[in-house]
Amino acid sequence: MKFILQTLFVFAYPVLLLGQTGMLSGKVLNAANGTAVSPAKVAIVEIQALEAVDLDGRFSFESLAPGIYTVKFTAPGFEDRIQSEVLITNARPTELIIELEEKVQTSKDVKVTAAPFQRKVESPNSLKTLSATEIERLPGANRVNPEKLNLDDEITITDQVFSQLGF
Repeated sequence: MKFILQTLFVFAYPVLLLGQTGMLSGKVLNAANGTAVSPAKVAIVEIQALEAVDLDGRFSFESLAPGIYTVKFTAPGFEDRIQSEVLITNARPTELIIELEEKVQTSKDVKVTAAPFQRKVESPNSLKTLSATEIERLPGANRVNPEKLNLDDEITITDQVFSQLGF
């Protein structure tokens, strides 16, 4: 009989210990649009416990001694929020849904000055001067009627002529 009581005590004692702690969990949301705030930090001031929220804005503290705590919520770009008198009991987990207000940042006037516009002079067509020997060596020069070209003089060929030559 003594052995059965000892065995029962060994298995029941951890369950009794777990029943003496509480749990705090919740979600941190943006007050403006209800989306999850991440990254953010949740701190229990009295016991100096710190947790980071996950990507969904959720946090959880386990194995808390029953009592009344102050919880501080911080996130970059948001106003800090302190929730006081959060009651933690071993009867059921405590759930907090916290909405953080976006931080309004004011700054001095900003002056934007544009550089003066400078127009570049460009030709509407690209121009290139070729000599008679260069024209003879050009690929596709055999497609040009040599009677129409005076091969002794330098000539100016525009994009239109280059496209006729196959360029």
